[in-house]
Amino acid sequence: VDSPVFMMAAVEGDTLDPAVETAYRAAIDQHAPGTPPIQRVERFAFYDQAQQAFAVVMTGETTKYGNIILKKGVTPC
Repeated sequence: VDSPVFMMAAVEGDTLDPAVETAYRAAIDQHAPGTPPIQRVERFAFYDQAQQAFAVVMTGETTKYGNIILKKGVTPC
């Protein structure tokens, strides 16, 4: 998988909190070093990707733009 991690880009006129991506990146790097950078995608493209998800985990997290999509490819044997 070329881009295994997606987050929603801010809509026009809005801003992102860089601490959100930094926290996700730290967790990813701890468990899967070498993972490509997090890709930001437009809001409706993010929704399209989410509709194709195998599983959705809903938490009580309320951080703005705190949603994330993780793609899994074939795992090495």
